[in-house]
Amino acid sequence: MRWMEKWWARGERLVNQLTSTAFNPFYHLGTLAIFLLIVLAVTGLYLTLFYRPGADRAFQSVAGMSTSWLGSFMRTTHRFASDALLLVVLLHAGKMLLGDRFWGSRWLAWVSGLGLLLLIWVIGVMGYWLVWDHQAQWLTEYLIGLLKGPIALAFMRPALASRTFSFFVIVLFLHIFLSVLIALGVWIHELRLSRAKYWAPRWVMVEAGLALVILALWRPVSVGFPADFGRLLGQVTVDGLYLGFLPLIERVGNMAFWGASGLLFVLLAVLPWAARGQHLGPAVITNPLCSGCALCFSECPFEAIEMQPRADGDPRFEHQAVINANLCTGCGLCVGTCSTAGAELASLPTGLVREQLEGMLARAQTSGVSPVVVFTCQRHVALGTLSVVADTQSESTAGLFDSEPWRSLPMTPAWSTVPSSGGNPHPKMAGVITLPVPCVGMVQPEWVRQSLAGGAQAAVIVSCPSDDCTFREGPQQLAQRLGRHRSMLRRAHVHWLEAAPGDGRAVAALIRNMESGRWRMDANASEEGNGEGGLRHGLRSPSSAFRAAWRSVIPGLALLVVTFGLTLAAFRPATVTSEPAGAIR
Repeated sequence: MRWMEKWWARGERLVNQLTSTAFNPFYHLGTLAIFLLIVLAVTGLYLTLFYRPGADRAFQSVAGMSTSWLGSFMRTTHRFASDALLLVVLLHAGKMLLGDRFWGSRWLAWVSGLGLLLLIWVIGVMGYWLVWDHQAQWLTEYLIGLLKGPIALAFMRPALASRTFSFFVIVLFLHIFLSVLIALGVWIHELRLSRAKYWAPRWVMVEAGLALVILALWRPVSVGFPADFGRLLGQVTVDGLYLGFLPLIERVGNMAFWGASGLLFVLLAVLPWAARGQHLGPAVITNPLCSGCALCFSECPFEAIEMQPRADGDPRFEHQAVINANLCTGCGLCVGTCSTAGAELASLPTGLVREQLEGMLARAQTSGVSPVVVFTCQRHVALGTLSVVADTQSESTAGLFDSEPWRSLPMTPAWSTVPSSGGNPHPKMAGVITLPVPCVGMVQPEWVRQSLAGGAQAAVIVSCPSDDCTFREGPQQLAQRLGRHRSMLRRAHVHWLEAAPGDGRAVAALIRNMESGRWRMDANASEEGNGEGGLRHGLRSPSSAFRAAWRSVIPGLALLVVTFGLTLAAFRPATVTSEPAGAIR
């Protein structure tokens, strides 16, 4: 699915051109869904206060609410938020699927997410039932035809209202009760995450709220026609996201539709085990080197580390870290955190990585080459972010690194050159050493210091956006780590590029600056510190983020208006072609 992820990443890069990586609302799909749930709870509470159950009062109460501007606004916002919620959850699931974030320890989040998706759909269908218009009539007639038996008698006149009152009360109760269960589902969904995020950034909530308000004022929900089982339905406009199965079943039949739907759901549910991938973990703890400082325990984003009493009898330390292999994702953040080398990835020992990096720098220095060392994550390498770095070699470095022992490493340091405008290796950028790791959060400050001390002209860290890290917290943790070690970094020779995966243009812009000797990031990047450590990166501080907000909020708002507005395309007229009359009459 890598080619599909590349297309997804290309779409996100287009969004970043409008909003910047710091204000891309599609990096917050999970918390955006929670915000929409809150909007649905608030508007749903208002609608419930004025709703009256029963076949003789349901439609009239809904129509009565629609006669006031506040009631119409609340009902329209509720409708748009429910459709937007389903769309956002589908986008979130698609992103996790294409990003290979559904197997291993993440199976619980994936399976519970599928359950939440199904629950949201069921609750939405019940919501349309409560309106008791033509859509509800089609839904009821379908259910009667599916269940058959005496259920049809409840919808026959006379005494329709008294016969169906309990039906409306049950549907209303389930509509509310199942909505409460979503809160439990969200808690289970994020159960295995440290520092789980439930609240979207304020600017995301503002943009989403304004988008719903704009759509509610622009396209209020119409009242429609009441359900009348004394008449046959002809053409009905249905919400394809929730009720699209009705016209589809008209074409393919119950067996084909529900059979295919059930099979698809089962396949998606078993996907974490059927399509299980591989990572470089689990991490391992070397007891004599573990000081029991609990830094790895506090910074693991997936709660895969526990602190337990020492088993080796070392009197110096009371506790030791223990890895839960079933929860480890192989991100390496614990490796980057551990200053005593007590944590390692089983398949990527840091000692060997440092040894080979040191060897490459020594050989380059012997040949009179001062390379640039690039630390990046496997996602950037796989999606072609560093494609601007050519695979050619200059005459001075040809053959230097063709037969090195670290070629057997699962992630190998790579030597390449950057071509100039003429296609030949650039004289100021004679060599680039690329060191890929599972996540930039694995990079230790000592590696950066070692690169500069070994003769590298610069060290460049290419990370994913801080809000779009595959392992959640890699860029933030590395930024904090480097900030604590500014004194060991040489001035103005450490650069941080926060780029969307596959964004080779951002890398090219940085390289052009380095070629010209300006040694700075692009104009949108901010600098941390006052020159003490020379750490330059694209992670915005809160103050700089708010200064840039005015340039990004409007495009982000427009994107959410368009995205939520796309749900209007799901409302399509459909013709009832089956024969429901026999089921009732």
